[in-house]
Amino acid sequence: ISITWGTNLFHYGVFDGTFSHAFAFFLVCSWMLIVERWWELERPTWRLSLALGIVAALIVLVRHTNAIFLLVLPLYGVTRWTDLRARIASLWERRKWLGVATLVGAIGILPQLALYRMSTSSWLVNPYSALNIGFSFGSPRIVAVLFSTQKGLLFWSPLLVFTVIGAIVAKGWARGLVWSAVL
Repeated sequence: ISITWGTNLFHYGVFDGTFSHAFAFFLVCSWMLIVERWWELERPTWRLSLALGIVAALIVLVRHTNAIFLLVLPLYGVTRWTDLRARIASLWERRKWLGVATLVGAIGILPQLALYRMSTSSWLVNPYSALNIGFSFGSPRIVAVLFSTQKGLLFWSPLLVFTVIGAIVAKGWARGLVWSAVL
């Protein structure tokens, strides 16, 4: 009920099924599950690291802007700024498995980047450039981004109001997701 009426996933799944949003939702959910398992293990497995790379590549391929979700991996479990040093050390200790995931992810997106380069002479293409929309730090339009009926985050996904409250009161494992969710 929450996902159907509290987000726009139902709309994208039923009415705009060719849009990437429903597929991206599945991939980000899979990413969260794999990242959590990857960090839970004392030593990640090759299989889990391969899955990490495959899902990361698919996230970027399905919806380029969702590449920001890849930051969940290094920020998972970080609850304070002082935790960053320990997280960097943990990433260094897991560099072999992280390298596998990175290599698999790079191999996964390389054909798309090559196609962009051959067809547009650019490595990255913005599919929204023809619509003349974009983000500017000089004019961020925060109210419109959050509340407008056209693209407002909280208008189309009112369930996200609870995430703001949850970020404030989170404890335990949920606290470890707050920084990556805010970012």
